[in-house]
Amino acid sequence: MEELIGRITDAVGIDEQTAQTAIGVILGFLNKEGPDDAMSRLVDAIPGADAFIASLGEGGGETGGGLAGALGGLMGGSGGGLGGLAGAVGGLVGGQSGGLMSAASELMSAGLDMGQIQGVTQEVVGFAREKAGDEVVGQIIAQIPGMDQFT
Repeated sequence: MEELIGRITDAVGIDEQTAQTAIGVILGFLNKEGPDDAMSRLVDAIPGADAFIASLGEGGGETGGGLAGALGGLMGGSGGGLGGLAGAVGGLVGGQSGGLMSAASELMSAGLDMGQIQGVTQEVVGFAREKAGDEVVGQIIAQIPGMDQFT
């Protein structure tokens, strides 16, 4: 995982701790939303991936109703930075936001903007393709509505 962390810090310009958090959120989200068989093969192909996923707890990339509810309130309220970014994510995925919105809100809470979220996601997906192969990653991405917008 050190290789991936280094790639993200270089490509996106964020610190190691933020990169680690982002990797955990993204892998947890993919684990929760992706097909079990393909995710199992992906986790097996990336040493340390299981620890990143486990660090988020059973919920994977989704912290539950509190954060999702707060995000919904921001979007329905007077606007603001987080609500605007969340709205942009919703627009990108054509309303099929669900878990993707929750993962994006976690990444925004970690201090990432939309450009950084896309950059980190592209690095994680690229790394996953190198380690697990195009077929495995393609199966995961195909299962998650809107995920192709971030790869």
